Amino acid sequence: MIRSHWKTIILFHSLLFINIMNTSSVAVTLATQHELKHDTCSQGSTHLVVLVHGLFGNDKELDYLQESMTEQQASTDHQLMIYSAKCNLGKTSDGIENGGRRLANEVKDQIEQIDGKVLLSFVGNSLGGLYARYAITVLDFTDITPFIFCTIATPHLGVSNNTYIPLPRWGESLIGATMQKTGQDLFSLNSMIEDMGTKEPFLERLRSFRKRIALANCFGTDFQVPTTTAAFLSHGSHYKHSRLPEKEKYFLSFETDPDQDHDKDSMSQSLDALGWTKVFLDVRNEIPLFSVPLPFSGSDSDEV
Repeated sequence: MIRSHWKTIILFHSLLFINIMNTSSVAVTLATQHELKHDTCSQGSTHLVVLVHGLFGNDKELDYLQESMTEQQASTDHQLMIYSAKCNLGKTSDGIENGGRRLANEVKDQIEQIDGKVLLSFVGNSLGGLYARYAITVLDFTDITPFIFCTIATPHLGVSNNTYIPLPRWGESLIGATMQKTGQDLFSLNSMIEDMGTKEPFLERLRSFRKRIALANCFGTDFQVPTTTAAFLSHGSHYKHSRLPEKEKYFLSFETDPDQDHDKDSMSQSLDALGWTKVFLDVRNEIPLFSVPLPFSGSDSDEV
């Protein structure tokens, strides 16, 4: 019985991971092609895409994404260079700042090996998205064009009050303490998450990227990083949204409006104010545990 239970969990995560990795590659590739199409100044540049693994992950974690992006990459006047970061292997417990600084140094080393102009993109999975957000604040962007910034199921708001099963504050404190510095960051036992979501030095660098994309699993299919924190939603989150035509059974796309008035003291609204494309992934029909019919399946309208 126990063995069957773990097989179900492993199958669940495998299907979830493959679907969101494939979605990520499509989203980043389409965004890249769109931005390059409207950019004549960066022809001949090297497009460096840095893949960043998550908590307890490794540099092979995003191999599927790398292969998929390479296959989908259309021929352009830009050289695509995909690099999977290795600096945080076995070191994901010592906090967002330490991991982010290591990542910045590793990316700097990669950039120094490139001749000519560099377009810089990040794809961060889970905790890797927070590492990337910190890294860009300490990277020297001289002669670098910040291009695409994409996060995959990243806990942008931390996990305090954003756990799959609600926890009392004392429970969060206990779990956060056992997870060392990273747990303290994620459970907001310090100000790291709030600072990253509201302080201008962090927001300014994110704003400099041509395109920001956040991918989130929805309908309760991700118990590690629920939708609210992956898509930094709040009670004040109101978006015009539409189904993506390529994969309308599975995806909804939301655009945040940088011109809308936002509460800058709110992490979610401060991030929204930068302008993001949020892509919500629905894999219920792909997972045996979720056989609930997909919403909006009978509608012919792009607006939902």
